[in-house]
Amino acid sequence: MESIIDDRPALPATFIPSICALIITATALPPGLLRVFATLPMAIYLTMLPLRSNVEAPFAARCSLNFAVWVLVHHYVDRVILSNPDKERWHRKINGKKDPKAPVPKTFTSRLWWALTMMGAQRGVGWSHEVKNVEEGVPAGYPRWKFVLRHLARAAWFTVVRDLYKIYTANTPYGSWGGSGKVPGSFLDSEPFLSQVFLVWIHVFMVYASSCADVSLIYAAGVAVGVFKPEECRPLFGDLRTMTSIRRTWSVTWHQLFRRINTFPSTYLVKTLLQLRPGTFLSRYSQLFLGFAVSGFMHAMAAIYTAGYECGEMRFFLSQALAIMVEDHVIEFGKYLGLGTGKGRWERRIWAVVGWVWTVAWFSWSLRDWIGRNVAEGSWEHGQVKDFGVGVEAFLMDRGLVGV
Repeated sequence: MESIIDDRPALPATFIPSICALIITATALPPGLLRVFATLPMAIYLTMLPLRSNVEAPFAARCSLNFAVWVLVHHYVDRVILSNPDKERWHRKINGKKDPKAPVPKTFTSRLWWALTMMGAQRGVGWSHEVKNVEEGVPAGYPRWKFVLRHLARAAWFTVVRDLYKIYTANTPYGSWGGSGKVPGSFLDSEPFLSQVFLVWIHVFMVYASSCADVSLIYAAGVAVGVFKPEECRPLFGDLRTMTSIRRTWSVTWHQLFRRINTFPSTYLVKTLLQLRPGTFLSRYSQLFLGFAVSGFMHAMAAIYTAGYECGEMRFFLSQALAIMVEDHVIEFGKYLGLGTGKGRWERRIWAVVGWVWTVAWFSWSLRDWIGRNVAEGSWEHGQVKDFGVGVEAFLMDRGLVGV
């Protein structure tokens, strides 16, 4: 059978920077329909460009690229089409406090710097639009270059950890090195349940290590050039001990990088269009389900761009909203019965352990289908890891720790 040759042009190396530059420039322009009409055609063109281009990279890298595209699309809608930075008067806090009368920059150059610095503040840390539950970082006045060196070391450490996970997963029956020709399988079809759970958490911690490495590099670079202040660069993830419920895991433990872009569509729909009264059952859970639906949509579009079809993203994220709603009511019923309401230290610890076990069990079960399907598509196909001649892979294979 003849091989299929992809003769589409290569995706430009400047692709993601071009989208970022478009959003920054568009935000710097005066808000209004003229700004939208002037920038929307280019935004649509850039969004569709990956479908018309050949990206020579492993599946996971292509999927991450396409996910970044849809994250930036949501930033464009938030900042340019809905003009929320202008409507909400986004500004840096002064002494940790918002100023509701803070002026919005007027000149193009001042708005350009405003837009550039906002672009790096995905969670709005130090800004008026800061998202909730972001863990505290270093105090104000922390030495700049000490922070830079600390995060360069942190990035190096998590790069090593990430690469060890890559070596392990590439040497399972479900992974490979890019260009090896090995066809990945599905552990959902061949592994017992507990082995599936083990592989699911291997994937989760690989994502964790990779995210920490990337963010530490961004923090180090941003603080070095003066775009960020050290106190604005807070930890990406919360303490794992806060995983005492599904709701807390998503709102405290896991990163909040996309909380703003996941929630602004639901907030706009529920509060502005439907005008539901805040705090009601319908308002609260409409925002919950819509927020997870937006996250599912972004992940699903990344899968569609990469694999050609959705890989269980919508089902996974909507199941989280459903589980949180049920969990909320179970907790309230438990409180009604007097469970978990004591103030004793040991009682609180026991219920925290119960919650932690429940949460880990939930994610062990609910992540299996989504991660399993992505692994079958090639999520564990990696670019070759450089170990600078140390021979890590051979060392692990000799001891039977990796290898098919």
